[in-house]
Amino acid sequence: MNKLILSNSMLLFEIIKKRESLMNTMTEITEEIKNIISTEIKSNEGKERKIKDADVAAELGVNSQLLATAKNRGKILFEQIAEFCAKKGICINTLLFGQSTESLVAPTNKYLLYKYCLFN
Repeated sequence: MNKLILSNSMLLFEIIKKRESLMNTMTEITEEIKNIISTEIKSNEGKERKIKDADVAAELGVNSQLLATAKNRGKILFEQIAEFCAKKGICINTLLFGQSTESLVAPTNKYLLYKYCLFN
């Protein structure tokens, strides 16, 4: 069982590594999150203000230093981004890969149709 978990983790790591060139950087993801939260802040406060990295860090539930370190080292805060997306109802591919949700509908439906036909 532990070997299976380890091999699955290693496989996932390899997939992520191979796809990294397609993936947005943490700096790009931070800018997208700024765009998302700027609309919320504007609607809540009634005025526009500059969104800072500290605001993004707060939304992700991390301190500003961790966010800065991740950006500088080229690391992505996957767990925090996944939780942010789940809370906001945003497709994680929008942040990680810059993909629109519309572009994902046909491939997802194709997979679900295949899965449904194969297992039912």
